[in-house]
Amino acid sequence: MRLRDALSALEANTLILLAKRDTTARAFLAAWDSSDFDSVRRKSAITFDTLDSASHSFADEAARDWLAGKLLEALRAA
Repeated sequence: MRLRDALSALEANTLILLAKRDTTARAFLAAWDSSDFDSVRRKSAITFDTLDSASHSFADEAARDWLAGKLLEALRAA
């Protein structure tokens, strides 16, 4: 519940990046879809983007490139 509480406290726009076939990402999404996260899911400032990858650390070249692009987009938008 610490993650839920931390996300609840966020005021700024927040983009969560996930490798959608990664086990940790799947566990996070299962928790996100649970009733424990009902109030957090209503926050329009929290958005997701996913990569069709199982690379937890975005370790392969395609995943690294995707992550770098997403980080640069976020920095440009800040």
